[in-house]
Amino acid sequence: MSVQPTTPARPSYKPQTSFPIRTEASGELIRYVEDDDQIAVLRSAVTLARRLFFSPLSKMIVVKLLGVEGGPVGEHDPTPHPVRLQDLPMDISIAQDVDRFQHEAQVKVVVDTTIRGYAKTNSTEPLILRINSDLVVPAGKAWRSGNTAEVNMTLLNLSCVMCHELMHLVRMQRFAATHDTPPSVSDGLRYREDVDDNGDNIVYGEGGWLWEVEYFGGALGATVFPRDHFCYKYDNQIHYVFAERPTPETTWFKVPYNQIRAVVEGFSGWQQNVPFTPTAPLNHGRNSAPRLRISSLSTTMHAYDGPGTKARVEQSDSTLDSDTVRCAYRGHAAETSKVSIVKIGRDGEILARHPI
Repeated sequence: MSVQPTTPARPSYKPQTSFPIRTEASGELIRYVEDDDQIAVLRSAVTLARRLFFSPLSKMIVVKLLGVEGGPVGEHDPTPHPVRLQDLPMDISIAQDVDRFQHEAQVKVVVDTTIRGYAKTNSTEPLILRINSDLVVPAGKAWRSGNTAEVNMTLLNLSCVMCHELMHLVRMQRFAATHDTPPSVSDGLRYREDVDDNGDNIVYGEGGWLWEVEYFGGALGATVFPRDHFCYKYDNQIHYVFAERPTPETTWFKVPYNQIRAVVEGFSGWQQNVPFTPTAPLNHGRNSAPRLRISSLSTTMHAYDGPGTKARVEQSDSTLDSDTVRCAYRGHAAETSKVSIVKIGRDGEILARHPI
């Protein structure tokens, strides 16, 4: 009697229940989030992000964007233009890979205290989604508040960040890609600069932002209460969520709370609320209020200025570009150091300084 070989069981996604903390750029993940409110809000945000990202509308967007061919362009060449989603085909093999990613990929969310942006992925860790601790700390406070609107806006913001990064992770899984964004995909407003093997500057599109524009009706941002506002309770407390549309001209609108609540709480028919739709006239230009994401930086982000010195962001200036902040020196810098406008590079280095 012969024994038939058994087929190994396919891996199956298991919900994440604990969240490692990274305190050094290449440090081991040996510490975990211990704050109960932060753990609870992260678990809920992961669940929501997966519900949104793997919904039928989102998966259609993801499959189409991953099928766009083309490479980066030179720094002086025309930048990648936004694609028309309705003109793109559905590739069945890509759709199958996205389904496999949904059910098998054990993506791990790591709370990171070292990254400059609000989240990051890396081809050397293709299943790690690093989220900035500056988002997690106020999210825990929102959860602790028990205020339904505060919690729902916080969950939408956190899950949007995660969905944005899932767009990068699924590309790396599909193509084993070093670069985690489809090079020719862009929302027409935000691009990514890099250097090729010859040392020449090149420009990539940014698939995560275009996913937000197509799925939410605009790249999401969250304004925060200034400290002198009568509603202020803690740093980076969300005031309202808005969506920014980059083309044909830049406009933004405040996302109606009833739409946010329906999506976050999963009301019957919640998918009919995305993309979000404005209920008031669009605002022209970019939202200039103090805010998380898009063109604002956290009040707790650091930049390094050589050995032993550290610049702590005290106030961001929304009239400047997304990597330029107004900051004061702290840490080991001299007490007489003055406030400057600085441009911060990808890894936190100061690229340019303009004393005030």
